[in-house]
Amino acid sequence: MSSILFHAREAGVATMILALEESLQVQGHELFYDVDDHAAEILNNKRMGTIAEADIVVCGYDTAKRDRTGDFLKSVKNSLPSLGLLDSWKGVDRFWYPHGELRPLTDRLIVPDENIRNYLISKGMSENWSIATGHPYLEKLRNISILNREKSKMEIRNHFGLKGDEKVMLLMSEPLHIENGKSLSLLSKDMIDGKNFIQWFNKEYGMEYRLAVRQHPLEEKNVPGEWLDVSSIDFDDALALADKVCGLGSTTLAYAVAYGLDVRCLDKEIKDWIPESSDIPSLLWDALIENGVFQNQPDRVSNMVMNTSKLSSIECITNEINRMLV
Repeated sequence: MSSILFHAREAGVATMILALEESLQVQGHELFYDVDDHAAEILNNKRMGTIAEADIVVCGYDTAKRDRTGDFLKSVKNSLPSLGLLDSWKGVDRFWYPHGELRPLTDRLIVPDENIRNYLISKGMSENWSIATGHPYLEKLRNISILNREKSKMEIRNHFGLKGDEKVMLLMSEPLHIENGKSLSLLSKDMIDGKNFIQWFNKEYGMEYRLAVRQHPLEEKNVPGEWLDVSSIDFDDALALADKVCGLGSTTLAYAVAYGLDVRCLDKEIKDWIPESSDIPSLLWDALIENGVFQNQPDRVSNMVMNTSKLSSIECITNEINRMLV
């Protein structure tokens, strides 16, 4: 039995770790955690551990600005094998400091698809560093049965006191980059028709739907009192509540499509928006659009993030962990 130490600071990679846990435990591995911030809200009540207890570290990256992950990897260097996890098409430049120097790197890196892998190679990373495995959380959402979806929907609707015929439009909000390194909530942006976002959203959907919003942890809070604020509930429950989803963030919309929901991407609606506003390189955004990620076809999302071996992403990642432990 080997000991695996998970290091995570952000919510996205925490959901990825959750999807891996059961398979690793069945294989007999002992799991420990070094988590805080938003990852700790998802990976709560876990057994905390240290590098001294580990045979391998599996590591999500925080931002270069915060760089707790850099300090963590410096302490691991040359003492343990290390496997990185990248959960999203957003923030793929996080492996470099703002002045261009590389941050400390894991021995290998798991990425969702070949587009990200090729992007990293084009930026100078070794072809042998990253492995395109697919995305375990996308697979998990895709495989939830209709019966379980309906059960979850009924439970979460009862929790919020919704009437039987009320439909819910869920906005996946996010902070958008503006000048001088600052950010602005999507809720505070203007639309191309001149309305502010909240006015536009109310007019577009307020008559037909009960409006709900899930804000990113780094956004300033700006939720209208009459909207449902579902920022603090589990992501699975937020998807179960929704009848339709809109937003910009590539990963959250891909999650919604994988879950079988109708989505609307607002990339053509937001004034002055470019992919880099959402921390996505234009090259990767174009690939997402070309691959039909937002076209409400769950199979296309699943196929896009399939690896070439046709194993599940969980199998690919656990196989890599076991290989590195030998």
